[in-house]
Amino acid sequence: MKRERIVLAALLHDIGEVIFRALSPDQRDGRSPRELGYQWAKEMELPHEVQEVIRLQPGGLMDSGLPADAYQIPREIQNLVYLVAEADSIASGMEQERNIADGNHGEDGLDVIFDRVTLDEERSENRQRHLWQPGLLEDTPYPVLAEQISREAFNSVYRKVWEGLREGLQRRENWQEDRLLLLLEKYVSLVPKQTHGSEQARSVTSLYQHLKTTAALSWCNYCYLRDQGYDWQRDDLRDVIRHRHESRYLLVGADLSGIQNFIYTIGSKAALKTLRARSFYLDLLIESAASQLCRTLSFGRSHLIYASGGGFYLLAPNTSACLEQIRSFQQRFNAWLYKRYGTLLYLCVAAIPLSGADLRGDTDGLSAAWGELHRELHMQKNGKWEEFLTQDPKFWPRPVETECEVCHQSDDIKPVELDGDVYELCGFCRLMIDLGRTLATIERFYEIKKSNQGVLTVPVYEATYAFGTVREDDILTEYRVVTPWDLPDGTWPVRAFPLGSYFSQSEFRELAGQAVGDKRIGVLRMDVDRLGQIFARGLDRLTFARMSELSARLNLYFKYYLPQLLKKEEGGFLPLPPRKFVVNVVYAGGDDLFLVGAWDSVLEAARAIYHDFRKYTGDNPDITLSGGLVVSDEKVALYKLADLAGAAEAGAKDGGRDRFALFGAVLTWQELERLREYFRIFGDVLTLEQLTVKAAFSRNFLNRFAALIEAYNTTEPGMSGNRAWILPQLYYLFSRVISGEKKGRNEKVERFYRSLLAMSLSDEALKTYLPPMLKILKHMLRGTKENDE
Repeated sequence: MKRERIVLAALLHDIGEVIFRALSPDQRDGRSPRELGYQWAKEMELPHEVQEVIRLQPGGLMDSGLPADAYQIPREIQNLVYLVAEADSIASGMEQERNIADGNHGEDGLDVIFDRVTLDEERSENRQRHLWQPGLLEDTPYPVLAEQISREAFNSVYRKVWEGLREGLQRRENWQEDRLLLLLEKYVSLVPKQTHGSEQARSVTSLYQHLKTTAALSWCNYCYLRDQGYDWQRDDLRDVIRHRHESRYLLVGADLSGIQNFIYTIGSKAALKTLRARSFYLDLLIESAASQLCRTLSFGRSHLIYASGGGFYLLAPNTSACLEQIRSFQQRFNAWLYKRYGTLLYLCVAAIPLSGADLRGDTDGLSAAWGELHRELHMQKNGKWEEFLTQDPKFWPRPVETECEVCHQSDDIKPVELDGDVYELCGFCRLMIDLGRTLATIERFYEIKKSNQGVLTVPVYEATYAFGTVREDDILTEYRVVTPWDLPDGTWPVRAFPLGSYFSQSEFRELAGQAVGDKRIGVLRMDVDRLGQIFARGLDRLTFARMSELSARLNLYFKYYLPQLLKKEEGGFLPLPPRKFVVNVVYAGGDDLFLVGAWDSVLEAARAIYHDFRKYTGDNPDITLSGGLVVSDEKVALYKLADLAGAAEAGAKDGGRDRFALFGAVLTWQELERLREYFRIFGDVLTLEQLTVKAAFSRNFLNRFAALIEAYNTTEPGMSGNRAWILPQLYYLFSRVISGEKKGRNEKVERFYRSLLAMSLSDEALKTYLPPMLKILKHMLRGTKENDE
């Protein structure tokens, strides 16, 4: 049987669920979702076997108990019905309730997958239930408490969902796998697989992830059985298909080693001109590797669980041919990486067998396989390039006559003029500069046939990507960037590819020039805490569909939500008028981010991102972010800044996670909020003129105050006894300045001094809040003569 028919049947087998929710009880006329779906399929003249899958399962042919011949349909179609029904059952996992009467559905929303993550059992008992806001994925919906949304709100949205999906399905070209997946992702990513069942079985898996998983499982099972020699057209395969304890599937994982060096080991010269493109290129490299491996294995996008953050995961059939193709692809792809980049990048690939019972969540097999997969990938990292070391005599280092001023590679060096400066750049960095310029305005790009398009092209192994206008007959795949889930006219495959990009300035010095006070840049690194534990043991029941749902939601935040946040939000931490973020996102995807910008904007952005991420994850205390911020001169090489920010982030995690490291201090995010409250004391005595902050107190006062705080917190042996002398000195310092303000009758400034003194008498403030606050103030107040004296 053709793959196209199997995939189409699997992706549309639950179409009746969407139709059912869109209709009022009167419009349903007592018909079940299955009946509504079948009626629509007939009207659309879908292939006959697809119609039969919709009509007969679930709850039909598969579970009737009648002999298959009683249905008077060809054996091949019977087996297809069994195949999709089994995949549906595995994909549903614990969320499938067979004992609920068909049609007994409520109009409810999709439960939030993050609510099901628990690393601390004691905290899980009283956790509140959240639903995704009614809407479409492109609307950036957030979780809200379930009791705050009426069912009528979902009814209205489901009508719009079906109208949009139905219109898209009118075009037969949209039945093609990639286009159909994009339609389903757009319209049913916030529709639950089902809205009936027990409280424990409420659906946290979207209908989109369920259908996508069903398609992948169906094809894997089919390939496995075909490899075992079964005759699809003659044999009754009902019992064979349902055998769940055989390892018919492979969980395939890939990890691109060397990312840190590839992105960050560059100097400061023209760094930002190539940095944005390098980050994009790595995403493209992972996307392309995943797509080309799927193409090698003769299957499509349905099998791809996740591709971002330097790695990808997919589901494949457990056949000897498939395992050999995976091994061969890895070898050939790494040979290409080695030829192009030397030992800088290496693709680790591993495959772990799984049964249907494992994937469904009936055993602990998926959790064990997840751990085994990552151990195997780690071992490959430790032994990468071993084969090349022993076989390639050209592997060893060669003398270097000249090197690239950006990445320090020595191949194909040529002079390039950029903004009046001349740089000696390698071919790859020249390409990245051209790509970086293009990315600022790009709305879409294409994988093309290898023909001369007269536009910028980027090769990745056997694929070529074009950035510009191309001929339609040269397009293999279109990637949507600005409006990821919109389907253009045409017949070629279309995929969503949000960049996770936000861009303010083209150079470090321009970012530094937009900083408040001190003209320095800030560098921020953040990532999700304990992500490995979340996947290994965090979900209340780990199923393949739930793992896909969780991966997709996390990646979506960094790729799509985060840029939207940076575009619309403003600062609010510093005691200054809020302004737009002056930052560049270097990388965002998977579970982490790296950004640079004006130092004050990076500080503001870090706080805004944390609160937005917590909102996105339903304030789950087990899903947190840690981050580290460093402030530096813009001339420092990026790799040094990356290392410093990485060390600060590591310090935040070592401090207990869910923390933020800045200016040598590690604070919980709650402590950072309290620091913001302390900063409000300065609201009446600081004014911002353009980018210069003026203070109503003297620089001499601030320096003396800071010196006392530093003395209080000294860690030198024998110095702790001096703390008792600090408080009288603080009183003396403040009494002098308050007396001066009384003479000048400046009540506002006098009130500020009294408030600051009261705050300073707390041991907690002296140790935790004042040291970082004073360092921030010093950066804010640099830039004018009166402030710097």
